[in-house]
Amino acid sequence: MDNIMDYLNWRGDLTFEQDEINEVDNLIFCELSYLNINTSGGSTLEEVANRYFQNDTLNEKERKSTSLITRIEGLLRKASNTNRFRKVVVSDFISKFDEIKEVQFCAMCFKFKDDSIYIAFRGTDDTLVGFKEDFNMSFSTSIYGQEYSAKYLRSIMKKYKKEKIFVGGHSKGGNFAVYSVMGLDDKNINRVEIVYNNDGPGFSSEVVISSKYKKTVKKVKKIMPKSSVVGILMKDNENRKLINAIGSTGFIQHDGFNWEVKGNKFVEEKRLTKDIVFIDKTLKHWLENTSDEEKAAFVDEFYELIIKTTKAKRISEISNKRLKVAIKILMEMSDLEPEKRELMLKMISQFVKSGSQIIKSQERKKKNRKRFLREL
Repeated sequence: MDNIMDYLNWRGDLTFEQDEINEVDNLIFCELSYLNINTSGGSTLEEVANRYFQNDTLNEKERKSTSLITRIEGLLRKASNTNRFRKVVVSDFISKFDEIKEVQFCAMCFKFKDDSIYIAFRGTDDTLVGFKEDFNMSFSTSIYGQEYSAKYLRSIMKKYKKEKIFVGGHSKGGNFAVYSVMGLDDKNINRVEIVYNNDGPGFSSEVVISSKYKKTVKKVKKIMPKSSVVGILMKDNENRKLINAIGSTGFIQHDGFNWEVKGNKFVEEKRLTKDIVFIDKTLKHWLENTSDEEKAAFVDEFYELIIKTTKAKRISEISNKRLKVAIKILMEMSDLEPEKRELMLKMISQFVKSGSQIIKSQERKKKNRKRFLREL
């Protein structure tokens, strides 16, 4: 199965002047945004790569933190040696991390033609703060990261007044990309060619019914693997393209390196897998029947439990000992104050109940379908 690395072998010889930007190029820019390419004034990707790999000691801690970084470094090395990407100018890097405000935000620009810029928002990184920020979206109309994304896009469009604008992100970055465009006035939103949401979560009902979202959604292309577990979260009315990806779980398929590429497109699928449809319905039922106050309290308590039981700062610190962590969390739950313990058990119980109700609903539909066929 070919992926974005194979795409560079096939299309790397042609510049963006010779062949226009496509959905696969979009993902490559988004993946590169996971690296700390600290260049504000502007450097070609070739120059960026030379500096990055000369500075091994500076990047050693980042490389150790996750295997994803190692693969993206391979992408940087390969892309920077192609005609297509080597002269792309990288600029306007910004990164914010705040444990108190629970913010993990990063963005950068890729000027791939004289008149065209791709603005990439980084998705969730390996930090637990970034993980917590994702959950905050489930009960907040907006979070700090989304507000930063809107402010960043406005500043870029003010700086580059004539360029065509392409916006995108992977995972949480896809959500930020959509939200950033919602903050534009009519004149600037017309400058945006397309918004790529690469398997990013949706929004609250309040956002989805807003006039700003309805204007923005016309520009959005949402790309999701057939077993997406991130892209299905919350609500959206975006134009979706379901694609094939390798991996037995939605989390493995969430990794853009596992998305199947053919030519300059991702290989399309007709529908989500049955297990993901069930998870999607269960999650939505649970969220719709839980108040924002309950969701906020549950997320805060769960996050505190993880911090208390693991003392970790990064997801990679606990991902290889998930069973031990789960047992510790259950033990810590028994020591919680009665009110907090009751809340946690209630939320877990409601989630299980939502799943049960979805199963019963599906069984009723099957019975009704069989009855209808017998009566024909």
